[in-house]
Amino acid sequence: MSNTAARPRLLLADEIESAGWRKALEVVPRERFLGNAVYLPDQTRGDLWTPVRRADMSTDDWLALAYANETWVTLVAGILAEDATGIVTGIPGRRPPRPAWLYGYAENAEYDRLIATCSVRTIPLAWTRQVRTGGTITAPMGGWMGGVAFAHLSVDHDGTASGRFLKDDLYFMTARSHLPPPRPPMVEGIGDSRGSRIDPSLLQDNQAAAWVAQLAVPQAQHSWNADTTFLIDVGTGSRADASPDPAGGWTVHQHGRVRLWDEIETAIEISQKAGRPHQSGFGLTVTRERQWVWLGDQDGPSWELPA
Repeated sequence: MSNTAARPRLLLADEIESAGWRKALEVVPRERFLGNAVYLPDQTRGDLWTPVRRADMSTDDWLALAYANETWVTLVAGILAEDATGIVTGIPGRRPPRPAWLYGYAENAEYDRLIATCSVRTIPLAWTRQVRTGGTITAPMGGWMGGVAFAHLSVDHDGTASGRFLKDDLYFMTARSHLPPPRPPMVEGIGDSRGSRIDPSLLQDNQAAAWVAQLAVPQAQHSWNADTTFLIDVGTGSRADASPDPAGGWTVHQHGRVRLWDEIETAIEISQKAGRPHQSGFGLTVTRERQWVWLGDQDGPSWELPA
């Protein structure tokens, strides 16, 4: 044990207070497993991660971080902390759940409850088939713009499932097949321009607003650069950017078949008129043919998921 690392290792061993783990905590060089950088979580939004690098810290500060009683994240949205050039939006994980996990476990079906420990964009139909009538499916759901919601569904006799989202903003690693595709660099100022009716910072600062925007354009990805919000739909090549106008308000540029900002504005305004509800103000219905999220009740405004 080096003299520099000795004290933080002993402090961690004292904090854990486990006779079984103490020897390992005293001798394992935890700092060697962190690589050269880790992500720090945002204190207000669970999908924003800031990389911190060993080269930018003193040895004492890096060791204090390494031996803190914390789980440090090194990979978010497929980007290693040491490769990140700024804040990254996404869900952390080392090994995203494999597609096979999305098929459930038919051998012992039917189940009273199915609880997912990976996040999904849509509910796999295998899950609805493996839960008995009256049983429940509880699953964290996310998307490509970082919006998250926690679904709790009841399965009906015809195999459909429906229910509301819970008040907990819970998520896990995203299933591998539900991750977004690689996206090209974001470029500002392409396409037609006009004023924006909503503040683009909503997508960055408000988790419920990010959820609503994601419902409107589920194939879109986003990022930020200074005061500019970027959107791109890799499948269609559609893109948009929005930034403050020096004269006041905000200017948006749009290009492509899907008018990304138009769709987001409409959805955000619907949510605002409904009182800006939390995700728990929405519900989800799953059938063999389609899946859709509704606001208020099943007859309210709704958005199709990419099932």
